[in-house]
Amino acid sequence: MSPIAQLPAPSPAAGAPPALPPLPEGPSLERLRAPVDPSTGPEWWQLLLAALSLILIGALLYWLYQSGRRARQADAIDPLAAARAEIEAVQLSTTDDARLAATCAASVRRYLRLRYEIEAEGLTHRELLGRLPPESGSGTDLKAFFQQCEAASFSPKPLSVEARERLCQEALDCLAVHGPVPEPAAGTRTREVAP
Repeated sequence: MSPIAQLPAPSPAAGAPPALPPLPEGPSLERLRAPVDPSTGPEWWQLLLAALSLILIGALLYWLYQSGRRARQADAIDPLAAARAEIEAVQLSTTDDARLAATCAASVRRYLRLRYEIEAEGLTHRELLGRLPPESGSGTDLKAFFQQCEAASFSPKPLSVEARERLCQEALDCLAVHGPVPEPAAGTRTREVAP
């Protein structure tokens, strides 16, 4: 027999726990509401409101996309005008022959990259000339120009004023030989850069 069963039972009068208050009345079946019928969907005005809000959000996104596209098109710069302006600016602003030669060569390389849609960054002059299409035609002029730029960059003697002008003029001639970049798709505009 267990030791708990051997204990005397407490008397109800002595030390009995106090009686608990009565519980409140619970829900009754008479006061319950019927559940909402799930087969009825949203009202017609709710569907109309949702459709109008989707149309407004779509129109706002389309307007934002078009305004950004127009801003990007308006800021496009003509690569030929930009290269000419860069060469003329460095000719007037610097007395450093290495910087002049590097800027002229970089401007011509950047223009060729845009004109013929080739990746010219990180290529040597020989690799760049190899990637030009055969119809470009002036590979020997470009090769001579790039060799003159390298010679001017690493020359221990400073260039004369005539040599500096000749180097800049040859850069401009290289740009002129290859002509303007083909016109972009309809609807795009380019802005000219003032020299």
